[in-house]
Amino acid sequence: MATGELPLGGWRILKYASDSQRDVIQEWLNGLPIGERKKVQMELETLLRLLRQSKAALWSRPQFAWLSGDNCAGIGEIIFDYRGVPYRVLGCFGPVHGCFTLLVGARKGRKRKGKVQWDPENAVDTAIRRKASLAGRALFEYVL
Repeated sequence: MATGELPLGGWRILKYASDSQRDVIQEWLNGLPIGERKKVQMELETLLRLLRQSKAALWSRPQFAWLSGDNCAGIGEIIFDYRGVPYRVLGCFGPVHGCFTLLVGARKGRKRKGKVQWDPENAVDTAIRRKASLAGRALFEYVL
């Protein structure tokens, strides 16, 4: 879905809406400890401002990486830390040209037994499922 070209005015950043029409990214942020919530949101929004004005081909580490694995095609992670805690927001380009949609927020832990530990544990599966359901779905615009 990403052509690599920067859309006029930058990428539109969208947020997934739950079946009950709730903003899942804001709900995730609201669920963080009170002392972290505002700072994590500021870190995320700083990165989104940077990425939305960059060609897709330039979205790379240390701010962004594509997930690996057969089921993860087209899903990337926005990478940031706050006080040593690795936070990630998983997302994908689409559902239409010029958009990047945030699908789920999570903490990413160290590998155990060769597997990355996510909190919530089902973060990647949730992102895969939500990406598959984007077409025709109501989404929230992230106003930066």
